[in-house]
Amino acid sequence: MAKQMAVRQKNGARASARKRDTLLLDRVGDHSEGQFSIARDGHFVGDDGWVVPKNFDEFHERYPKYMLNWVQKRLNRFEVDEDVEDYTQDLLIHLKFSPARSFNRGEGDKACRDLIEAFDPYKEGGASEPTFRKYLNTVLAQLFNAIALGKHATEVAALKARLG
Repeated sequence: MAKQMAVRQKNGARASARKRDTLLLDRVGDHSEGQFSIARDGHFVGDDGWVVPKNFDEFHERYPKYMLNWVQKRLNRFEVDEDVEDYTQDLLIHLKFSPARSFNRGEGDKACRDLIEAFDPYKEGGASEPTFRKYLNTVLAQLFNAIALGKHATEVAALKARLG
């Protein structure tokens, strides 16, 4: 029994040392919603232990249905139809490819290729999961409204042209 305890302690100490070495580089100051850390690989780690995705590809790999579920909730649809698929694809494209003149893009070596990469825990008040989701949902709502307004304007123009 004592031998098993020693092995568990040794393995636990090794695992916690490995986690400490790979995970937390430094603790960043207090913010309104909590502290966060920066991992050695550059990820932001929230005070709740949640790791913020570095870019769109990592986000989409971790949460492949997030956008589809978000659009379904927004449109109050329970099944996937043509509208849901259209809006989902439009949002995926806008989220993945930040426009060249976007204020989120940044300059120089801090340039962001997508809107997930543009997440800044210093501005957002932390890097916890609720803070990141609030940022992401705000961005998605703005994009969705812009896309919906554009589609509506196109439909109105087409109707006016038909009526004459």
